Amino acid sequence: MEKPQATLIFKEKSIPCRANTPIWKGMKAHGFSRSAFLIVRDGELITDDEILKAGDQIEIILVVSGG
Repeated sequence: MEKPQATLIFKEKSIPCRANTPIWKGMKAHGFSRSAFLIVRDGELITDDEILKAGDQIEIILVVSGG
């Protein structure tokens, strides 16, 4: 039986991720820091404790700061 999948998208690269888990767990499994990224689902900013749903496409955006 195949596990439900979601997709993390970072810099136009698709990264398969297990569904039905918090986004932060998927990010951590692929080496992303929780504090350095914004997370967007369907054009809406969300928090990393949201649960990944099968078929989700979650955009991970690097936060850049400077002066």
